[in-house]
Amino acid sequence: MNSRRWCFRSSSNIIITALPITNNFGKLLQHASLKYFSSGVFPEELAKTDFSIFRNCRDLGYFGWNPKGRYRKVSFSNASDIASMIDIHALPGRLIDLNTISMPIAFQKPRPQNYTNKFPYDLPHIASLHVTSRHRNYVLSNIDFVFGGSALNSLATQTIPKGSTYVVCRVPGTNIVMAKNHKIYKCDLTLPSFQFERLVTGNRMEGRHSSSFVEHLQVMEVGNFRVLFSAEVDAFDPADQSAVEVKLLKAKNWGTKVIFQMISSGSAKMCHGITKDGHITRIDLVPLSDLTENAVQKYSRDKLESNILRHMCRLKELIEEYQCGCVLVLSFDSNSELKLTLPSYDIDLIPSARVVTELIQ
Repeated sequence: MNSRRWCFRSSSNIIITALPITNNFGKLLQHASLKYFSSGVFPEELAKTDFSIFRNCRDLGYFGWNPKGRYRKVSFSNASDIASMIDIHALPGRLIDLNTISMPIAFQKPRPQNYTNKFPYDLPHIASLHVTSRHRNYVLSNIDFVFGGSALNSLATQTIPKGSTYVVCRVPGTNIVMAKNHKIYKCDLTLPSFQFERLVTGNRMEGRHSSSFVEHLQVMEVGNFRVLFSAEVDAFDPADQSAVEVKLLKAKNWGTKVIFQMISSGSAKMCHGITKDGHITRIDLVPLSDLTENAVQKYSRDKLESNILRHMCRLKELIEEYQCGCVLVLSFDSNSELKLTLPSYDIDLIPSARVVTELIQ
């Protein structure tokens, strides 16, 4: 497959946002239209997947998360600490013309660059709500849930990722249910997957990978619920201004996890790297709809959608029994029924009610 065999035709109305004049003004101007956009690309691809429960409501654009300082608890953080790490003007890396990459190209062996995904190196969902309310002027009373990139797959497949704890709570001062995959792990930013991401966004494979990242915010109707999705975006394609998922992944592993991650991040396509013997040998752009056909072969779309809606209803019902801000563990019993339990240890998910109020109201 040629890396540019296909492209989307966007029916979007792009809003140009004024940016400060700097020495890099030309580069900034290339990105300016992406701060807020209403691209027709992702909705078109989503429609082709034949999922019927998702409907795009509003694209709230991108924002950056720039972690700084030592590891600490978000529950002990104040509003200014959290807000200071948000960059409302940040944009994803720009996908380069893949035809300019000479292959095969070997992976490099730089010195490890490790971090642990604990606050502030892990984004708290309250930051997403802050940007949504304060900087995108979206009314939070219209939102039922806040999901990251993995919630849909857990609800659809009725499974919790190995080694993970899925946690939920009601956001103080709202009726919003926040759900997050709570898994502490070490990450090496020199791994091949990060080298590939640097390569396709025009950076040196052996270069340092910033611990900062960019989130995409979008509000979607999922059945009768309105969900704010906040998920990391790897890149955007300037050809059609669509968000792009960048992965080194064998085709046989294109499961529902990848599909629902892309739906959550609003990614219309995957930039897929194929490797052999420590080299990247081919790069393809694969539409979301093509990935979906491969991913759902062992599932029924109707069953996946039914599971998502049933468990969202059940989650809304069960969480009403607990106070706002109470952190609970979400799991599934032997009959695949969703249940909520109090955690057996301290889980750091959300700041105090006072700080939440300062951030979102």
